[in-house]
This record gives sequence, structure tokens and C-alpha cells, in this order.
Amino acid sequence: MKSYSYAVLACSLVALALSAVLVLQYRERQVFLTEITSTRGDLKHERERREQLEQEHQRLQRKVNDLDQELATRETDVRETSEEVREARALAGLEDLVGPGVVITLEDSPRKPRPDEDYYPFIVHDVDLQALVTELSAAGAEAISINGERIVARSPIRCVGPTILVNETRVGTPYVVKAIGGSQDLEGGLRMPAGFLDSMEPLMRRGGSIEILADPEVEVPAYRGALKFRKAVPKFTLEKKPAAPAPR
Repeated sequence: MKSYSYAVLACSLVALALSAVLVLQYRERQVFLTEITSTRGDLKHERERREQLEQEHQRLQRKVNDLDQELATRETDVRETSEEVREARALAGLEDLVGPGVVITLEDSPRKPRPDEDYYPFIVHDVDLQALVTELSAAGAEAISINGERIVARSPIRCVGPTILVNETRVGTPYVVKAIGGSQDLEGGLRMPAGFLDSMEPLMRRGGSIEILADPEVEVPAYRGALKFRKAVPKFTLEKKPAAPAPR
């Protein structure tokens, strides 16, 4: 009888131990499954986060590309505007220029007129320089200077006593006129029949001289004076004035 009781007790202990082991294994499995589920959730969240980051990266990359393109466009616009400004300044005479052309040197006659002679044909006059500038411009001159003074649209050329005023500078003989353009066209324009050189024949007969030299690299300085309007204003800056009321 005792043997039977010991056997039952032993079986009970074994069953209890097995139950404890099974319960422990079950709990460990549940913990493991919970960890797996949590890990899967974390992985899913990380995948979603990575996709969001990739989308954000692509969006930012597109924005950077757009900004680069916009910057390049603006830089191009700035360069084009700068080139237009420089070209406008050059056309206005505000830039030093260099190019092929001619150099004309005019000198008064060294001989004094006799008492019975008119002094007028013995010297170079303002009208002579004006005619020379006009002839050079008609022949295609792109830039002209007289004794280092750039000729622009508002440049005065007029006699002031024994000298000639060019812009705001008094100049005297010899008069060195530089013009940029086709040298053959410029010289041909001056030598044409009844042209500038023919009109200066009285001066040359009395000992005055006019020399025309072609030069592959003529330098014409920029205009240094002030270019300001006193009365004129650009039309687009004026505000539209209200129409006057109709008379009753």
C-alpha cells in the first residue's frame, strides 16, 4: 500500500513539475510572441517612416532643383541685363572703346597772314571740326574724340577766343580727331569729291595741314562730363494727368 502511495505521489510531483515547465514555456512563448509582434510593429513603423523620409527627400530635391533652375535663370537675366547696361553705356559714350579706325590731325598754318590777307583760312575753326564729326558719323564712325574729349550727342564744339571749346575743355592746334569704324569707309568719306578735304583746301594752300592715318587699334576715351537733364524727363515716369473737364 505504501508503494502505491509513493508511486502516486511521485507521479503527482512529476505531473506538477511538467505542468510548471509547460506553464513557464507558455509564458515564455507568449512573451516571445509579444516581442515578435512588437518588433513587427516597429519594423512596419520604420518602413513607413523611411518611405515618408524618402518622399520628403524627393520633395526637397525637387525644390532644390527648382531653386537651382530659378537661380540660373536669374543669373542669366542679371548677366543679360548687365550686358545691356554696358552696351547702352557704350552707345551713350560712357565707356572707353577700342577698335580699328582713323586718326586725323589738323594743324593751323604756321604762317602769319599779311595785312592784306584774311586770317580766316589760316586756322582750323569750330565749324571745320563740326563738319569733320558730321562727315565721320555719316561714314559709319562708331565713336569719335577730339583731343581726348569724347563726342556725344550733347557735345558743344564752338570757338572761344583763340581756342575751341569741346565739351567743357578748351583745345587748340594740333587737333587730333580719333574715330573708330571701317578705316577705308571713314577715309573714303573724307576724301570724296566736294567733301571735307576739299572744303579744307584754303587752309592747306596757306600752309595748314591735315593728315589721315588708318590705325588698327584706335582708342577713344569715355565721356567724362555730366549727363543730366534739366527739363526733360522720361515719358513713362509721368503720371497720367486727369482729363480736363469738358466746357459747359
